[in-house]
Amino acid sequence: MKVKLTIPEKQEEITLGQYMAYQKLLSEEDLEEDFLAQKVVEIFCKVNLAIVRAMPLYDIGVITQKVAKALNEKPKLFKHFDLNGTTFGFIPHLDQITFGEYIDLDTFFTNEDDLHRALNVLYRPVVTTVGDMYTIEKYDPTQASIMRSMPLNVALGASMGSGLWCGDSSRRANR
Repeated sequence: MKVKLTIPEKQEEITLGQYMAYQKLLSEEDLEEDFLAQKVVEIFCKVNLAIVRAMPLYDIGVITQKVAKALNEKPKLFKHFDLNGTTFGFIPHLDQITFGEYIDLDTFFTNEDDLHRALNVLYRPVVTTVGDMYTIEKYDPTQASIMRSMPLNVALGASMGSGLWCGDSSRRANR
């Protein structure tokens, strides 16, 4: 059986949702390397686990190496990104966030299951742009789920570049 896969080779080709699923997998105790490799292909190549199990061992190894290389890229902070036809902008004045935004950032950046919620505080749809300056929409906690589709390089760049994230990024590099 032939299967055509799209293998992400850069962080920008991986979504935050895929990364969160991978991080949740890594948190499991007694995780066997063979099972992890299968799940990496399932998660990042968006293919059913039954199909993965029928793939040649060599192909699984190549795919997991390419994904690992992408995950280990050093991200940078992006002020803007486009998602589903909407331009999102990084909060222009992080030092002027509201108390509620601060509480949400502090709460959500400490749990990798809630990264999309933290990034919803940091990135919001751009309302107006004048030169390099822009305004963003008011914070709406109910809009967080869309952030699961954001590119991983943007998410990690914001979380690490802002100095707010408390997650263990070294764990992903060592697997």
